[in-house]
Amino acid sequence: MSKIVVLASGTRGDVQPAVSLVSYLGSRGYDVTVCGGLNIKDLAEAYQCPFIPMGTDNEAFVARAPDPTKQPLKATRALRDYVIQEMGVQFSRLPEKAGGADLILAVTFGFAGASVAQALKIPFGYIAYCPQVLQSSRHPALYVKSHRHSKMFNRMSWLFFKVLINASYRNCINTNRARLGLAPVRDCWEHILGDKILLLCDRAYATIPSDIRQSCYHSGYLPMRHHDGLDEDLLEFIEAGSKPVYVGFGSMTAHEPQKTTQIVMAAAKQAGQRIVLSSGWAGLGSEAEVNPDCYVVGKCDHALLFPMMAAIVHHGGSGTTATAARAGVPQIIIPHMTDQFYYAERVPRLGIAPASIWRKKLTANRLAAAIQTAVSDRIMQQQCRTLAEKLGSHDSYALAEKYIREAFIK
Repeated sequence: MSKIVVLASGTRGDVQPAVSLVSYLGSRGYDVTVCGGLNIKDLAEAYQCPFIPMGTDNEAFVARAPDPTKQPLKATRALRDYVIQEMGVQFSRLPEKAGGADLILAVTFGFAGASVAQALKIPFGYIAYCPQVLQSSRHPALYVKSHRHSKMFNRMSWLFFKVLINASYRNCINTNRARLGLAPVRDCWEHILGDKILLLCDRAYATIPSDIRQSCYHSGYLPMRHHDGLDEDLLEFIEAGSKPVYVGFGSMTAHEPQKTTQIVMAAAKQAGQRIVLSSGWAGLGSEAEVNPDCYVVGKCDHALLFPMMAAIVHHGGSGTTATAARAGVPQIIIPHMTDQFYYAERVPRLGIAPASIWRKKLTANRLAAAIQTAVSDRIMQQQCRTLAEKLGSHDSYALAEKYIREAFIK
């Protein structure tokens, strides 16, 4: 059976679906290996995926990096330096580890994947979780928050985005390509993505624009398999009263976690709701005082927890958005950065969420109003259940494997 190497670099949310796909492909007889940062090791082992360290701990980097909502320029420079460091490791190690492979797939910051695949003369594909990574006049580039601009504005945003990407990464990529005996590239972003995209997000709220350059294979989001149940204390809290509202921002950091916690507590009190607060990378609830009807959790299985909630407040990451949609309950998106603004625009249009609240505009009054809408709007709740039933009947894994076998390897 075919040998596939997946170059995965990013946060846990960035790489979880890819690791789950590797596990599935392994069960189907493929010879699949994950190469990635040290933060992926435990996840790969949990899914019994062969793992080769190829980079540092992305989550440790995010924890110490500047807050992109408050210091965007410093955060951008820190990310550039981190990705260049990761690419150095990828370019030095991947050619040997991917020798004899039938396909290289890259995820998030796997920026060396396309060049190495070209040097080894094997097929390449990029795994994406949002159509917004693809250049189109239908949506702006990733750094633009609002999606209500003209096509001309969107085109100009992409031109500026590519100038920034080229200035940040082209020298590193072309220096390493020269070592591999390859010609330099002019458009780094188009080179990084390659010609074939495996899009792991749901068609209901993520559509492929007609003017993209790449061949895009839209399989849908890959739900994670359950490994651990929920904590007994958490289950007791959930069962002790009305359904709580989940609030958590995943890997998004906050330099003022106390202030954010206070906003959430005030909103919960105003809305009259019990809260399950995820501490996440920001450490919410770890220092500020929380309400008696609030339960603070660390890592937990969202797929098990979300269906027990009355509503889900989150940052709009692709995985959390998809998991919330499958839970069949309303969600409230508080986008912080990049493609989170894409989902913050798209999801409310389906009628399964109130209007999203940008992170900088988050107040207790705004959050309380959104929560009250989510827990009381019966039409919205029915639409959530209808969408969950539709998504639950779709086999994204089988479709992804079909695309890989028929379109990427051949």
